[in-house]
Amino acid sequence: NIEFCDDFVSGAFDDGINIGINLRDQVSSILGSLSPSNYTVTFHTTAADANTDSNPIVNDTNFTNTIRDNQTIYVRVENNNSGCFNDHISFNIIIHPLPTISNTIPNLEVCDIPTSSDSDPRNRLAQNIALGDRDVDVLNGRDATQFQVSYHKTAQEARDGTNPLSKTGYSNDPLTTNFPSNLISDDPATEIIHISILNTTTGCR
Repeated sequence: NIEFCDDFVSGAFDDGINIGINLRDQVSSILGSLSPSNYTVTFHTTAADANTDSNPIVNDTNFTNTIRDNQTIYVRVENNNSGCFNDHISFNIIIHPLPTISNTIPNLEVCDIPTSSDSDPRNRLAQNIALGDRDVDVLNGRDATQFQVSYHKTAQEARDGTNPLSKTGYSNDPLTTNFPSNLISDDPATEIIHISILNTTTGCR
């Protein structure tokens, strides 16, 4: 079987459809020690088509699954010299869903407490922010041993799972923090943090 995470490229992240699937990546495992020059390998969407050598998948290096979530691909291996063939091979294309966050995550409010690195209690720059306090809200009942929560500066980093922020000692970034126009007021500064959740079983986030 070949497994993928659902993606945004097909138009939706929850449609169970992926594009650009290269079925020919399976040829080496299908043929094993047999020489590719002696055999023709074709892929089909039905067992009957594989048996009769009908309707081979033409775009087999750029295939889009036509059945969402789990589609069986039937393989025909034909000997170029004898014409004998094997049509008893198949594999599944499995599209795993992306974990989603459907509930509202509460804002994380902190006080601007003076520290050894920042003695100003009103500059709205805080240290030792525990982003991980929101893990329980993000998981929303999911198994914490299967799902990993991380926090990121940008949406792209959250999608890629890159540059995770400290869960226990984060300091808000003055470059991405929105400060009130009147710093003498008691209005807070705000910063948007992007959340990523990884299913460690499927590798999808």
